[in-house]
Amino acid sequence: MTALFCIETDEFRLEWRELSRVCARREQSGLFRIRLLKHQATLSTDSWKASPTGPDHLFDSDIGPALFEETDYQIYLRALNNSQSVRMQHRDPLIVRHLTTQESGRVQHGVINFRGQAGQTTITICINSRPYAILELEVFPTKMPLHQNLWATSGVGSFPSVCRSATSATLYDLNP
Repeated sequence: MTALFCIETDEFRLEWRELSRVCARREQSGLFRIRLLKHQATLSTDSWKASPTGPDHLFDSDIGPALFEETDYQIYLRALNNSQSVRMQHRDPLIVRHLTTQESGRVQHGVINFRGQAGQTTITICINSRPYAILELEVFPTKMPLHQNLWATSGVGSFPSVCRSATSATLYDLNP
């Protein structure tokens, strides 16, 4: 099991691990952006994200660990301090269907798998039923390197529109 990132604020702590990390994937990076919606909310110094050079405690770039479709990720989300409940949401409820709640809603944990949905995806972290943070991540395909082979294999301008309609819960800018 490989730890990919840990995000902590005064309201929650999120730990994200890949259950079976393939060595070749450690060198790859993807989009990683977090927006805290609460006024004056900040990340704790215990927050970090994996990068090709090791743990990165600075969140001043949008580069983070690469995530992949058809891959299981173990999630542990805990409410901190005065927060009564936490919940992770995704626009496709099947993505978060294996997360369970414990301790009267103060903990949510389980497995997330993006299935065949490659592209950019957004996860919302809710505290006490209100959106608190938005996490934007990039999910890479496992069968084909998207940035390298998509345009070479399509040959026709219609392939990107087929991809857009097939990935309703994730978005991807397919322009080279």
